[in-house]
Amino acid sequence: MNHAVKMVVLDLDGTLLRSDETISDYTKAVLDRCRDTGMKVVYLTGRGERSARSVAPYEYFDGEATQAGAVVSVRDTVISKCTIPYEEARPLLMLFDRHGLNTMTEDNK
Repeated sequence: MNHAVKMVVLDLDGTLLRSDETISDYTKAVLDRCRDTGMKVVYLTGRGERSARSVAPYEYFDGEATQAGAVVSVRDTVISKCTIPYEEARPLLMLFDRHGLNTMTEDNK
């Protein structure tokens, strides 16, 4: 049975990114070495797509899973998307607001 590592999946905040939201040169070199051996390098984050891409440029990654896995992309191609339409989410967001609960949403239009 072949047990070779085929993919590395990394979190961004508190894992891959430094406190200044950058990726160290050492880490970039490790990502390059992983890719050179044929491994796919992907990140998974709770961040939205725009926020994630601002700190994790495509040149180091083969794919991404953003919004806690709700949107999965390979380069600019979305291969899976499971988000809640605004019309359906709005009543829930309003309920949270009435109870003083803070929420965060992202509109990917």
